[in-house]
Order: sequence, then C-alpha cells, then structure tokens
Amino acid sequence: PAPSLRALGSLFPEPVHIVVRADGPIRTVADLRGRRVDLGLPDSGSRPTALAVLAAHGISPDDLGIVGGSGPVRAAAALTAGEIDAFVSVITAPARAIQRLSARTPIRLLPLDRAAVAALTADDRSFVPLVLPAATYAGQMAAVPTVAVTAMLAARAGMPAVEVEAVLRTAFERVDFVAAGSAAGALISRRRARSGLTLPLHPTAESYFAERLPEATR
Repeated sequence: PAPSLRALGSLFPEPVHIVVRADGPIRTVADLRGRRVDLGLPDSGSRPTALAVLAAHGISPDDLGIVGGSGPVRAAAALTAGEIDAFVSVITAPARAIQRLSARTPIRLLPLDRAAVAALTADDRSFVPLVLPAATYAGQMAAVPTVAVTAMLAARAGMPAVEVEAVLRTAFERVDFVAAGSAAGALISRRRARSGLTLPLHPTAESYFAERLPEATR
C-alpha cells in the first residue's frame, strides 16, 4: 500500500495477449486447461493480470499443466521450441516480441469470452475492454476481443503543482510521439487520460484535464 501516490493520468492501453501456435489445437481460453502456460514474470504486473483473466474464465493455476514465468521474449522462444503451449503477456500492441514471433512462427491470439470481459471490466476499474484489430500481427485474420490495463503516470501527492503541470504539458501537449516513432506514445490522449485509473487524480491533474476536456468526454 502506498496511500501517498496520486495519478497524473493514463497514458496508453496494455492489452492482454494470450498467444498459442496457429497449428495447435488451442482455440479458446477454456482449451488452456491442462496445458503448459507461461503467465509472465512472478513479480511483474502481467502475472496478476493473467491470473485475473483466467479466473474470469473459471480457470485457476491448478487447472493448468505447468505454470511458467518469463518475459515475452523468452516465452516466445519457448513457444517456438514447443516447450510451452501458450503464454500470456500484458504489453502495448503491437508488441515487438510478438511481431517477431508471428513473422517466423504462425500464431493465434485467443479471444476472451464476452462474459469474462464484462465481468472483468465491471468488477475492476483497472480493466478496460479492447479489441486488437485484424492484422495487428502477421497472419492475424480477425479482430480479437480482449481487455487492457493502462500504463499510468503517477507521483506523490506532495508533488508541487508547477511540476505536475509541467509533466502533463510535456506528455500530453509538447511531445510528438508519432514523429519520434513511438507506437505507444501515439496513443497518449487527454480524452483517455482518466480511463482505467486505479489511483485518485492529483488535484493539479484534476484541474488540468477539467480545463481542457469538454464535459461530455469526462
């Protein structure tokens, strides 16, 4: 617990990717029962998110054959080598590690069940519904419904107002992320800055967005 933390705003969504080989039998999240699944690094934010997504589908770690824990690069290599059957990664799309994987190994992204998405987004404000468009990755022919958590800019409650406003102006107004070649940065928008927040907004951030957003978008 860190009660002194305050949100300065949401930056960009980090969708849940559940990746399997396209030439394998796994087509739904339910098919993961009894399979070797990498859920992300034990101390990362990906693992609790992956566990929550599985739980929304009625699957616990005990229902899996083997539970692994590594980052997306190592998990992608393990999937290619046949050492695991699936991996879960919570990462901005398109994720470079998954792009590289899809270029050399046909993959399938598992869609989340509609009821699971509804349950996740109703019970936990950190989850937002999201659809990965077709062709996000090589060979992906259809859009994939999933959920995302948001990368969040945070600071201590005592951060001076002038510093908070300087950070917000830099992130939301002054940097041309498209020109800088940042796919994630290109998604930063004042309109989405309150989406998926799990901390109260810093008072200066509250004022900053209130002055710059029409009432309908709040």
